[in-house]
Amino acid sequence: MQLVLVLVVAGVTAPAMAQQAISGPDFVRLVEASLAGGGDVDEVGLAVAGDVDLRSLQSVDRPIRCSQCRFGGAFNARDVRFGGIVDLTGSTFVGSVDLRGATFDRIAIFDISRFLSLVDLRTARFGDLASFSNARFFDSARFDRTAFNGRALFSSNDPRTLRPVEEKCGSAQPAFIGSVTFIGTLFEDRADFRQRCFESTATFTGASFGSTVDFTRSSLFKKADFAQATFGEGAQFRITDFGGGATFEGAASEGEMNFGGSTLRARIDFDGLGGSGALLIDDIISPLSDDVLYEMNNVSIGSVIMSTAQVKRIGGPLVQQNVLELVAESARDDGQLSLANDAQFDLLALQRAEQTGLDRVWWWLGERVGGYLVRPINPIIALLLAVLGGAAVRVGWSWWKRRGSSVGVPVAHLIDDSFSALAASTEVAARGKPGIEKPAGEGGKPARKRDYLFALLRFSEWFVYRLLVVVALVGVARSIPVIRELIDAVF
Repeated sequence: MQLVLVLVVAGVTAPAMAQQAISGPDFVRLVEASLAGGGDVDEVGLAVAGDVDLRSLQSVDRPIRCSQCRFGGAFNARDVRFGGIVDLTGSTFVGSVDLRGATFDRIAIFDISRFLSLVDLRTARFGDLASFSNARFFDSARFDRTAFNGRALFSSNDPRTLRPVEEKCGSAQPAFIGSVTFIGTLFEDRADFRQRCFESTATFTGASFGSTVDFTRSSLFKKADFAQATFGEGAQFRITDFGGGATFEGAASEGEMNFGGSTLRARIDFDGLGGSGALLIDDIISPLSDDVLYEMNNVSIGSVIMSTAQVKRIGGPLVQQNVLELVAESARDDGQLSLANDAQFDLLALQRAEQTGLDRVWWWLGERVGGYLVRPINPIIALLLAVLGGAAVRVGWSWWKRRGSSVGVPVAHLIDDSFSALAASTEVAARGKPGIEKPAGEGGKPARKRDYLFALLRFSEWFVYRLLVVVALVGVARSIPVIRELIDAVF
């Protein structure tokens, strides 16, 4: 140990022997010696017994590297300023870690480290990259009001994080086993939590993300709290497993919040979500039998892209209407006319349910027959049924006129009359004009009332067919982007 200290004081870095054991106070003296001699602390596999208390140093301007080291007691560097690189890759901290108010001016690396007790970094500041990639926290971790001025990496490249959320995080899997809090934390640059496993609660209340935050393929067993958080460039929650639900109540995003392909095992609260960004909810997987999966009161975010099937799982019909309006407008702006038309159809269908009396009848016809001018298949089906109805009336009239006659075989008459009637109805539907002559009686006699009635029925048949054709064409036109833009511009 004396040789190591002499070499460090002399400005020479000596490689440490594997599993070299020193006490906590000796480690502190090692750091002091590096400061006095202008050298670095560069150790590998050091076993530190007892507590390490660096508070008396106040400022450490030289790099500290202690890879695969083991700190057997508490590690306390509260309010200490680290001016050089801090690299504790692969180290194990048996006791609590107190870095409250500490400042890391350069890169700080805790990759693949294991924290067996409480970790407290409240109000700490990281001026450059802070990396906790593949680190494992067995107890609670507190990052409240911590400032990450550079990138903050908590990601994992361990494929074991892709397990179903019913299973706990593996004993060697990079994860937060205890609860973790980032209350009021500042992330100025990118925050990366990809493939991270959260076994307990994860709290990001009031956190500020200046750049993108990425939780892709993460697993959150308990509730995740992002209430009042701000997302400067959006957030990625793609293929994320929410085992305990999540809340984004009062949050705001200026970029895209993407939940595509995620699994929701409990409700997600988006009440009061605002900002100019976009909310994307698509290809959601949920084993819940409960219809309500989202709370979305007073959502005022810039745009919402969400399938109508997911909108039906929002609590409250009025809230669903508000979200459908957002979806319809957002989808039109994004060029997704099919989704925009579906949202418009469902919106009007919900409004129909609020109607009473004759108004409800008219709305019903607008939905089932007209498709609200956004679903052309409805008037097309109605047209086909109307043609078949016209043919049925003609068949019935032929049989009425033939009543009492014993000429011919009834089945043969039925087949012949059916084809003739269907051809006649189709011909009327294909006419560009009514083609109905003024009623006239037989043998120069005046026309009877029945003749005028038949003429009126034929005209009504043609008019209904024409109307359904026009409605269908309008529906088709509103499904074609260029024509839809012209229609919206005019009306």
